[in-house]
Amino acid sequence: MVPRLLKPSHLTRALFSSSPFNPILKPIIPRSFDSFRALPKNKRDKVIKLWKDMGGSDERDIEKWCIEVEDEDEDDSDTNSDTNSDTNSDSPHIPQKSGYTLQFDGGSRGNPGPSGSGYVLYSPSGLEIIAGYNYLGSRTNNYAEYTGLIEGLKKAKELGVNGVCEGDSKLVISQMNGVWKVKHRDMAVLKKIADEVKGEWEFKWIPRAENCRADEVANIAMDREEDGVLETE
Repeated sequence: MVPRLLKPSHLTRALFSSSPFNPILKPIIPRSFDSFRALPKNKRDKVIKLWKDMGGSDERDIEKWCIEVEDEDEDDSDTNSDTNSDTNSDSPHIPQKSGYTLQFDGGSRGNPGPSGSGYVLYSPSGLEIIAGYNYLGSRTNNYAEYTGLIEGLKKAKELGVNGVCEGDSKLVISQMNGVWKVKHRDMAVLKKIADEVKGEWEFKWIPRAENCRADEVANIAMDREEDGVLETE
């Protein structure tokens, strides 16, 4: 159900009802235009980026989107409005599902040794949406790299998004693209799992310097020796 302070629309229903982004967007999207104006500038900018990623054409439209309905009578008008819009010939606005960037990394302090993996998912505008990390115990670098990829792809599949997956492991990227053969038994098992969850993602190698955030997240796993998720504030 659309919150009381939001004007019923295809967009708000997509964001708050059927959208796969619910767990991420609900804490961020303001419930009224007044609450939007009250946000700190960095959070207002974040909402604007999300708004544009979801299909909004102009940040000024947020005011229309967040029109307050406090003065409206408590009657069936909202229900009727929702019903009418459901029967509208225009299809509901579906959040953008392509154009995302997923970066992954993994490391081992000893190879094998204490290891961890990490991934970061970015929106089409470059906004960090979510990052996750996993502590893996005593593993090799390659095992950690593959785990970062797999966990990132699983999260992307859960959210229903796709795009370009980037990593600084030439081994993993080359194997995912079918350029290099998988010879090691453990890597073959991981490659099979990655293939099962890769969906429509494309795979691209990037230099380590461009993968700093995923590396940082993987190191959090090794430092804390635990699994975790870092959602946007």
